[in-house]
Amino acid sequence: ERPADAGVRNTLANALRAIGEESRARGEYLAALAAAPGHAGAILNLAAVELALGMLDEAEQRLHALLATQPHPQGHLLLGNVLHRRHDFAGAQAAYLQGAQLAPGAAQFPYQAGLMADEQGRYAEAAELYRRALQLDPNLQLAESQLLFVLRRLYDWAAATPLGARLRTRVVRGESDGSIDPFVFLAENTTPAEQLVCAQARAARVMREIKPLQDRLRFEHRPRPHGAPLKVGFVSAGFGARGGVPHAPAILAAAFFEELGKLDDIELQLFATTADPGSPIRQRLRHAAHTLYQIDTLSVQDIAQRIHQAGIDILIDVDGWCAGAVPGVFALRPAPMQANWLAYPGSSGAPFIDYLIADRFLVPESSRRFYSEAIAWLPRCYQPSDSTRLLFDAPPRASFGLPDGAVVFASFNNAWKLNAASFARMCAVLREVPDGVLWLLNAGRDADARLRDAARTQGIDPRRLVFSPALPHLQHLARYRLADLFLDTNPYNAHTTASD
Repeated sequence: ERPADAGVRNTLANALRAIGEESRARGEYLAALAAAPGHAGAILNLAAVELALGMLDEAEQRLHALLATQPHPQGHLLLGNVLHRRHDFAGAQAAYLQGAQLAPGAAQFPYQAGLMADEQGRYAEAAELYRRALQLDPNLQLAESQLLFVLRRLYDWAAATPLGARLRTRVVRGESDGSIDPFVFLAENTTPAEQLVCAQARAARVMREIKPLQDRLRFEHRPRPHGAPLKVGFVSAGFGARGGVPHAPAILAAAFFEELGKLDDIELQLFATTADPGSPIRQRLRHAAHTLYQIDTLSVQDIAQRIHQAGIDILIDVDGWCAGAVPGVFALRPAPMQANWLAYPGSSGAPFIDYLIADRFLVPESSRRFYSEAIAWLPRCYQPSDSTRLLFDAPPRASFGLPDGAVVFASFNNAWKLNAASFARMCAVLREVPDGVLWLLNAGRDADARLRDAARTQGIDPRRLVFSPALPHLQHLARYRLADLFLDTNPYNAHTTASD
């Protein structure tokens, strides 16, 4: 009855958003702004909807225009979210910190800024920002979980151990609200039963958040026509390279996808949730697949609709609960059968994942009851590897600071997998082999120095630790020839590193 009333239009749009009708909500917000161009609430709400719809340019322009005239903490938060989606992590962090200045009591701003520092590899800075968020909100479990992950990458075991124990107690008591990261939790000294509980809590959180959209979409799945090829889709943030270094899923699965793509009765479709300017590994995957969809700018709803429209029969989540995963897409059920495979080795705990593709080593019989999925058993190994890669000759040991006559023990796992107990075992090996050295990847100046201090307390000369930088993949493979024995970590052991 009052079509020109901006407040009424804004309220109607809010109601449409609440039931997942983002496109219609956007139209109402635009109508509100036509009636009252300076309506800050409508501008912020409109930008939030445009972000959800993947309209990043529109949202960013709108927010810059608003913030140029009236600083607003919510505006900085949304701008940070837009820049995050663009992978402009430095810009996003700056936006969140500006929001923190305007709302110094809001924990979400230092938490989000910490995530962006984390993305840039500035772990000590990220840890301080997470701590600041927890000072403002001691119950912010998301910040606790991320802080633990950062402390592990800094080898700050003195701080990580009690925090990990606290998160484990919360899971055991059923006090988790789904904020504790199941991927981080796998690296703690936890049982399969506890890992399942943690994953179930996260899955329940995803389902609560996605329910309005799920109720509206309600995908229906038609039977596959007789004789038609089986359409198999794989979704991953790892179908490409970052900084010139291929992601682990791409390294492992490239040759597998090339073979799968040759089969007449299977139509291989890949859905890449991260951008890639055209790296060699991305081009290889594109040629292997029937179709490779670039969906990094799409919303959860749009990704799910794209998958459903493609008529995918079996949809495989390559990421699980790893970074970059899109569990909300799978919660919407865009395919009639959905499975977890490769990157995340635990149970998803999710009712929207039907199968885990595994082998008997990944899921031993003693742990089978702690997996919510049915298991699709592979006869030998669940993890493929690319046997077509070239293996170059190794450079001289001296080029990496390795003594020529030493026994070289290598451990090239990610830093967060190396805990105090695993390191103590490695030091015990070094004590028994006086001419041995331990070869590791650089984890950052502060982290490497902390590990040298830990070696000293174990009675090991810290000079027996040799650190090397990350290298392009084929050069990294070549240097394995310089190692005599690989030392693994526990409880989270090597995956891609082990097969390499």
